[in-house]
Amino acid sequence: MKPSPTHLITQARTLYAAVTLAAAALAGCTADSYESGDGDLSWLNAEFVEARTISDRTVREVSTDNGETLRLQAPFSADWLQKPDTVYRALLYYDRHDIASLCNARAMNPVPVLRPMAADEAKDMPDDPVALESVWLSANARYVNISLLLLSGSSGDDTALHTIGIVHEGTVTDDEGRTHALLSLRHDQGNVPQYYTTQHFVSIPTALINADMADISVNTYDGVVTKCVQAR
Repeated sequence: MKPSPTHLITQARTLYAAVTLAAAALAGCTADSYESGDGDLSWLNAEFVEARTISDRTVREVSTDNGETLRLQAPFSADWLQKPDTVYRALLYYDRHDIASLCNARAMNPVPVLRPMAADEAKDMPDDPVALESVWLSANARYVNISLLLLSGSSGDDTALHTIGIVHEGTVTDDEGRTHALLSLRHDQGNVPQYYTTQHFVSIPTALINADMADISVNTYDGVVTKCVQAR
């Protein structure tokens, strides 16, 4: 039996063994044509953040992975911000002009936060291929971030969802005395049609990796790829 899937909404302090991802791409900001200068998108930024809700479940400020605190010009609310006084991991699209610490939130998307599963916990979880775009340590060293490209499509079946998990396969020590957590990404295509590519992000707290390095193996369409990143 595979781990029970959860929904896309993920709190930074609530860690999931596996999360389901809707077939549609996470909302973003794109432009088919772009001209330099002070156009509508010329000040647009994107940052991974921790967003804290207040009593009315809105976000008034965020902390970026670069250690900067940004105040929002207007309170931000969304259906996935379900609890007050809670920290959420998110990707924030914003612009700012005059006051350095004040920004206009154009969009904010939830980023699932995964806890590594024990191998026996994930023994029946499928290992369907994905396209791996990148793996990197956040600037504040609090998260290892993974960017995935998943083949998706609309089938009219609300139960057709991708499921993503991270499995801890063991820990080894290299010749220089550094410890390496051996992690593998698991993916269940979940009957989602494979018509087009969508980008999704997940984060792993480095506090849960418990090693100097994270060796993350991913089953891609070109075979298994392993990326090694510093974890502390």
